[in-house]
Amino acid sequence: MLQTERIIGGSQASQEQSPWAAALYNDDTFTCTASIISTTAILTAAHCVVLNGVQMQPNEFNAIVGNVNRSASGAQQIFFRKITVHPQYNSAQQQNDLAILETTQPIKFSDTVKRICIADSNIGSLLLKKVTAMGWGQTTRENENNVYPETLRYVRQRVVSNFNCMVLYLGKTVPDTLLCASGILSGACSGDSGGPLVYYIGRQPVQVGVASFANAIFGCGTKLGPAGFTRVSSYNDFIMNTATGNVCVV
Repeated sequence: MLQTERIIGGSQASQEQSPWAAALYNDDTFTCTASIISTTAILTAAHCVVLNGVQMQPNEFNAIVGNVNRSASGAQQIFFRKITVHPQYNSAQQQNDLAILETTQPIKFSDTVKRICIADSNIGSLLLKKVTAMGWGQTTRENENNVYPETLRYVRQRVVSNFNCMVLYLGKTVPDTLLCASGILSGACSGDSGGPLVYYIGRQPVQVGVASFANAIFGCGTKLGPAGFTRVSSYNDFIMNTATGNVCVV
């Protein structure tokens, strides 16, 4: 199993498509993708902020929002005062892989910077539904040097059953708190995690997952290598009780 994800075979995203996307940096090095869920909180994967079993400090991180090109001028830089990792985060089993970062100052919302609503616990089955993964991770499986693109990318996928996901991961436990998604020659893979998996209810974008892990056996970005996402709707209580600001639930 790989710990992190990248977008394989995706397309370049526009700012209008993804005003909630955040590029997370650790000591000025791009680390993960995250999503804005309120004026004062972003959501990402726990393993993005935990190193060798130790939670890192909020002053070690910053994020860029407001531009799909993370190096472009005019992007908004945000800093953090608090990090909360899910108390049952298990790095070995890659479960409960969620963290919330609280900003030092409110994020300035605009036409290009917005929150994304999170999925409610009664959203229902997503099996075979079309979803969108996005991130600033590597764009090819052959990229050995962790060279990340400057521009956010996205890929369309379908949710696969947890049973099929378990079979393809050779018996790995895939509980209901996880969901898996795959494309034919596209998907999330090694190099970028924490990014949102988005499902559209009509024209309403809703975050249903947080990128967590990928398959190192069959290869990532393939039908035989679905990516694993933490199922957001299973963690409403944690998110609502932890995130400051006004979190939207759909």
